Amino acid sequence: MRLICPNCMANLVGVDEHTLRCTRENHAYKVLFSRDPIELPAPPPPVLLEVGAGATASDSVPPPVPAPTLTGMFCTQHPNVPAAHQCKSCGTFLCATCDFAFSDGTHLCGNCAAKQPPAASVAPPRLALVGMRCSHHRNVQATQQCKSCGAYLCDTCDFAFPDGTHLCAACATKPSSELAPKQKQSMIWSYICAGGATAGFIGGMVVARTAIHQSREALQAVGFMFLFFVLLPAAAGIGLGFGATRRGHPSPWSVRGAIIWNAFLLGVFLLLSVIGNMK
Repeated sequence: MRLICPNCMANLVGVDEHTLRCTRENHAYKVLFSRDPIELPAPPPPVLLEVGAGATASDSVPPPVPAPTLTGMFCTQHPNVPAAHQCKSCGTFLCATCDFAFSDGTHLCGNCAAKQPPAASVAPPRLALVGMRCSHHRNVQATQQCKSCGAYLCDTCDFAFPDGTHLCAACATKPSSELAPKQKQSMIWSYICAGGATAGFIGGMVVARTAIHQSREALQAVGFMFLFFVLLPAAAGIGLGFGATRRGHPSPWSVRGAIIWNAFLLGVFLLLSVIGNMK
């Protein structure tokens, strides 16, 4: 697959497994993940020269010929990438990524390839899952399986990550539901506050049953007990729970549960305070 520099549209060549370099302006690019392994340039074979020819013992071979392109044409899906083929069915211009090459030399886009009958075989992929077809292109042999949803993927639909994980396009672009370490810590402390407030509420109710028959000062002491052991922990737990949420993303139920628990205790405390003041 031909790789193009996004700045000058020159070819990109692999320096190592995670680095690409522009052949024109020498820009370096970091590869986060790649569907296909990066092809590294092979070292030039030595060319032996006769003694006294005025040259070193070895010389480099001419640079490799670039991948074929359609002059002046660009991929319909990727306007900045030169087209390498044209869909035989609908005439869409295709880059190497969008191209589906069949064993008879036919080149089709993804939509037209999906409409072909199963008898039309695609050129053998680099790795095949025996008997399995791509979930999006039913006549194309599957090469991988999505780790998240289990969908079978062809080379075009596969998103390969550096750790060896393979995902479909939907799962690869889905926001992660995992919490960051600081968010997990906030969630844990929110539950600790909720548990402490619950223990304080139960203890306060036990003491209040005894103090209700005693002096007014005893009832005030119970009120301060609820204030310090129920109100403050519950309010702090709500704040910590909201601190574990992520902006623009739905919060998991583990975080929502901590917020709801603390909010319930806070609501009960406020309700009892209103009832106590009315009496």
